[in-house]
Amino acid sequence: MRKWEPLGLQTLKHRLLKKRRLKMMHLKPSPSVSILMSVYNGAAYLWTSLSAICDQDRFPDEIILVDDGSTDNTLKVMESFQREFPQIKIIKNKKNLGLVPSINKALRKARGDYIVWCAADDFLLPNFLKRSLEVLEGFPPVGLCFSQFAIFVDDPLAQQKTLRLYNSQKMGKAFDLGDKPHYLSPEKLFNRLRSSYLWVSGNTALVRRDSLIEIGGFPEGLAWHADWFSFYIIALKYGICMIPEYLTLMREVPKSYSRNGMNHKQSQVKILTELLRSIFSDEMRDVSHIFKKRLCLFTPFNFEYILCAMLKERHYILALRHTIFILRERLILYSRLFRARMKKYR
Repeated sequence: MRKWEPLGLQTLKHRLLKKRRLKMMHLKPSPSVSILMSVYNGAAYLWTSLSAICDQDRFPDEIILVDDGSTDNTLKVMESFQREFPQIKIIKNKKNLGLVPSINKALRKARGDYIVWCAADDFLLPNFLKRSLEVLEGFPPVGLCFSQFAIFVDDPLAQQKTLRLYNSQKMGKAFDLGDKPHYLSPEKLFNRLRSSYLWVSGNTALVRRDSLIEIGGFPEGLAWHADWFSFYIIALKYGICMIPEYLTLMREVPKSYSRNGMNHKQSQVKILTELLRSIFSDEMRDVSHIFKKRLCLFTPFNFEYILCAMLKERHYILALRHTIFILRERLILYSRLFRARMKKYR
């Protein structure tokens, strides 16, 4: 993984001009990319995130930033970058609309062939766009590509920042992306999900804009699960490319938007109930049967919460099958741990 540090605006601008000169020497048609970001009072991390975007080996064609009614210096940081990089467009919300409505607002303005939803507290490594587009060129048209999941632990009490790298050796088959980039058609993805869940990391995704528009963008009623829903629906419909490399970092902070939501039982059950309604709606009938046949798709969610949502929506058979599935998976896990411990003491 390449080491990266946030840079000053003039340094970023100089490096961009150098990259453009090199690009002119090797002209080649390339799909356009729009990066979308919505920020509410995120000035503390915004400079680092925007610096990473503006230091991409392959510069994005447009960067659409939404100031979602911030009361801190978020807008000033955005404007300081916009003065140096004309590719940046700023949308100012008069009041706080929320993360997903703001991202959908940016999506409607976007014109890129591909979309990246970038959070204000995460950052992209310099080769993210270049490498993702290189991989996509070598495979049939797909809905999206994604890469290996990694977390940047931002603990203010720690003297050093640490990384948590997620892979099959450490975290199991859900994070097994193979040893080289490869393509999964909808049929192959369906078969892959027979053995285990596949962790599609939203912060690493490069998604086709027309596919995203076709499914209606990001469902605003799904809040912190909107990206999971849209990206997985696109993957099941149009196929997916997997890149077993670390190209982005998710910042772990104590009180993130998604963590706060998922830890609040009442809110989480409400969102998961809406999630089930969306999955089994008439609009999703071409993929809803997959969720019934591949119960591992529900494993990212707290078992108690998703079970409450299933019962609330009267999916009694689904709730029973999911309970049996989870108990079986836990029994397999515990038996493996028991055998490993017994082997250790022999």
